[in-house]
Amino acid sequence: MMKRPWLLGLGIGIVFALIYLSGFLDLPEVRTVDLRFELRGPRPPAFPIVVVSVDDDSLAEINHQWPWPRSYHAKVIEQIASGNPLAIGVDILFPEESRDGEDRLLGQAVARAKRVVLASTLRTMATQTTVGVVQQRELFEPPIPTIRAGAAGIGFVDLERGRDAAVRSGVLARRHAGQVHTGLAKTLFDLVAQEVGAGGSSAARRGRVWINFRGPGGTFPTYPYYQVYRGEIPPRTFEGKIVILGVAALSLHDRHPAPFSGVNWLPSVAGAGPGGQDPEALLMSGSEIQANLLDTILNDDPIQRLPAGVYLVLILALGAAGALLGGHLRPLSAMACSLGLAAAYLVASHLAFSGMNLWIEVVPVVLPLLIASGTTIGVNYIREERVRREYARFFSPVVARQIAEDHSGQALAAKRRRITVLFADIREFTTTSEALPPEEVVELLREYFNTMVPIVLKHGGTLDKYVGDAIMGLFGVPLPDEDHARHAVRAALEMVAQLPVLSPKWEARTGRPLRIGVGVSTGEAVVGIMGADYRHEYSAIGDTVNLASRLEGLTKELKAPVIVSHFTAAEVEGEFQVRQLSELQVKGRQERVRVFAVDGDRREGSTAESRDGRSPSPR
Repeated sequence: MMKRPWLLGLGIGIVFALIYLSGFLDLPEVRTVDLRFELRGPRPPAFPIVVVSVDDDSLAEINHQWPWPRSYHAKVIEQIASGNPLAIGVDILFPEESRDGEDRLLGQAVARAKRVVLASTLRTMATQTTVGVVQQRELFEPPIPTIRAGAAGIGFVDLERGRDAAVRSGVLARRHAGQVHTGLAKTLFDLVAQEVGAGGSSAARRGRVWINFRGPGGTFPTYPYYQVYRGEIPPRTFEGKIVILGVAALSLHDRHPAPFSGVNWLPSVAGAGPGGQDPEALLMSGSEIQANLLDTILNDDPIQRLPAGVYLVLILALGAAGALLGGHLRPLSAMACSLGLAAAYLVASHLAFSGMNLWIEVVPVVLPLLIASGTTIGVNYIREERVRREYARFFSPVVARQIAEDHSGQALAAKRRRITVLFADIREFTTTSEALPPEEVVELLREYFNTMVPIVLKHGGTLDKYVGDAIMGLFGVPLPDEDHARHAVRAALEMVAQLPVLSPKWEARTGRPLRIGVGVSTGEAVVGIMGADYRHEYSAIGDTVNLASRLEGLTKELKAPVIVSHFTAAEVEGEFQVRQLSELQVKGRQERVRVFAVDGDRREGSTAESRDGRSPSPR
């Protein structure tokens, strides 16, 4: 386990904080806002706003090349005004005089209607000087004086686009040439706010707001331009309404990506939207965006954002939290907790959005949480695999895995434990090895160890060390095992049972059969990592270790291949065929130690040969 995983998480958090401040995550974040609008669903407009739209049907029905004669617009404005609307916003530009001389007719209609707000443009233009320097300048184009003279006001209709060209916010006011100009929606608000009881709107006092879109195109009642022009829509339809007159036909290119339009999430396959629909048909018209912006400031419910400082704290905190989860929990648990925390944050952000119009950013916060958690999990997994492979030489695979996954660091710490120690030694090996070339000795020992060590590990034992040709095994450590004595005795019997397999080759090379002696004793010992700073190993020390070694040395004298102390015999009573051999006075102990031979496993009905230690045979 990493010693300080939170430092890694903090580092990842700092990196993401810098990325967040750079604005690199802005685009994926605003895309989540579009999705949140979709999940929240449409809402009815709060105020009586309607749209009169120059749509594709109107272009077809009127059948006149755009731009239409201004007398057409004059007639439509008069039709709407006769129904006594609260105000009329005209989202069509008239920056130049017309060739047909009908500007005066439109100006007279605007003056008679009295409550008309006309559109202007106030946009930034990039120009290049003769020396190649690009300069920025603002271009303001109001309607011509003939038309605007009788208007109640003018307002710019330039839309604020994001990096993906989508419209999500609206500019209400902008300074130009020492004067403050207001947008179309803000100018309409100033005209009708007192009449509709919205004069206290704080959103209207801002320079820019995030639009609380009510729904997709068509959410606001929309009437085709040609039907109003022909008088097919009764004027009383517009009574007490705020009417926005604009264009929506695809060919007039006043349609824009916005929340609910869906195109921000569409795959760009053959330029087609859902059901083969032209993606441009899903865009929202500029007049509908103005309607959404106006309804937002009238209802004083723009989408609110938290200060950037809040997210910097959340990024660092959740980055560290993700690393701590990954560093202290098992991989699946850590990932489940991280995903759960991320899901809770996402749910909370959605509830805040749908219930409080509060935009809580998710991308810059959830990403460092998951990446910090995943990185820590990955680092720990690599470490655990390395440790597992290293410990697999000494511990059983199950034990090695558990040690590698131990996050407390205490599995191998030195402590006093009750264990069972096993010593197994080849009889007369020194004499045998002196008669063989070193290479053959090494080969025979390798084959012997490759057979015997897996038996120790198979029964849950730990390989402590090799002492020449002797094997020292520990049972009951490093992980607790209530049956360590039984497992050690069963391992001893299985080791003896393998002698018939190894002995023929051994006898062919040495002229002597392979014989071993195994001593087993149970008791307390100090077990754990021991040694110097530059070299240490997992081992055990104490009287129990010394006694097991002494018993292994007595196997030849007592003519029994497997000998256990009475401490071990008491632990395995009834499970194995044991018989008492003698009593010993062991150095360092006042009481004598009773010694038992283990002749077999009662469960298997087998015995260990008590005379030559070569193989078990039925009794």
